[in-house]
Amino acid sequence: MRMMVAMMAAVLSVGCSIVDPGDREDLFDQLSSLPPDSRNIMQLWACNRNAAEWFRKRDPNDTVARLYCRTPVGDDWTTWDQYGESMLVKHMLHCLRAESIDGQYRSCIEAYKRIMMGDAAKEAAEAGVDKYECDFVVEDAYQSHRLPQNAVDPETITPDDMIDAMIPADMPPPLPGGLPGGIVLKLCPLAQHPETWGCPDTPGGPPGHSPGENPPGGDYP
Repeated sequence: MRMMVAMMAAVLSVGCSIVDPGDREDLFDQLSSLPPDSRNIMQLWACNRNAAEWFRKRDPNDTVARLYCRTPVGDDWTTWDQYGESMLVKHMLHCLRAESIDGQYRSCIEAYKRIMMGDAAKEAAEAGVDKYECDFVVEDAYQSHRLPQNAVDPETITPDDMIDAMIPADMPPPLPGGLPGGIVLKLCPLAQHPETWGCPDTPGGPPGHSPGENPPGGDYP
């Protein structure tokens, strides 16, 4: 019974403000009216966070992808053998959580592939091997069609998806200088970690305001 009460309290602490139709509708309108460049960044960021959340629930040491290579032997080829280290879930998460907004699922796969292919080419050249083949294979469980669409395709991200991705406030804001003030003030009552998004320390105050401080641009009453 005590555990059930604690679980309900946790849900309500996050859920009460989230379903407030006024706050959510205002956020929706403000996100919908963002300039195209800012909207694109928000779509990339929300897609990125959805992918990170999906991978977070997997075994960090599970293999996402690996490189296989082979070389010719006479008129035949050697067997396909793995080259180098596998890309693990923890490597994918590290890439997804990087500061660069380009750290998307597909670009993370491609980045690891380029590194491994480059290492294989360098090693082959140093060994005097001028003919070889390599194939970068993504495990079936981690191919793009296994992930939710809103974790791999930014074009599917709606303002509602952006709001849902912002509420945990567990990743830094994506736009340079943070989010527009109107969005921040609407998000703050909903956010689970408001300090990440530069929320005001006092209700109604500007972002980052502490008691006894004057907000920029005027006297605090």
